Amino acid sequence: LSPRDTSTAQFLREFKQTLSTKDDSVPFDLWALECVLCAVVTLHSMRMEVLSDVAEHLLREVSEDATEDSLVQLFPLKMATTQLEDHLDMLLDGVKNVELRAEEGGHTAVKTR
Repeated sequence: LSPRDTSTAQFLREFKQTLSTKDDSVPFDLWALECVLCAVVTLHSMRMEVLSDVAEHLLREVSEDATEDSLVQLFPLKMATTQLEDHLDMLLDGVKNVELRAEEGGHTAVKTR
């Protein structure tokens, strides 16, 4: 993540803004984890919607008697789909490695395995 990226910069601004209104009963690390996960899931959902629209458009144009040129248009779609799948797999692995533990005083600790 680059702080110069507009999406990252916007997330950081929103994160800092909501930090001032955070419920004090929720531990910071748990709240921060929730913010990051929500942002990542939203980002991938938006990418999936765009990819779906592009896929529908390309698949309508390709028919059984399609030329090689029209079939070659499917390659970037396959690459984008594979990349999105890889990112979702990494996200899932990361979530599986998070462990929440109850601690004294009713606090929850966020640890990675």
